[in-house]
Amino acid sequence: MTSPTREPRTVIADTTPIISLALIDQLDLLRRLYTEILIPPAVEGEILAGGETSLGTEGFLSSTWF
Repeated sequence: MTSPTREPRTVIADTTPIISLALIDQLDLLRRLYTEILIPPAVEGEILAGGETSLGTEGFLSSTWF
């Protein structure tokens, strides 16, 4: 059985979904749902603004596929 070809899907991610998914260790959902994930500089800045120990930052920083 061959897997169906996945149609390209792009998303522009916002801060709240990224932090929320990172908190429940589910950031990989974005990668499974979308072929391209764009994170605007302002969103990255909001995520990193609280420092490395703020909510969701550790998960965001440890994801190698962003």
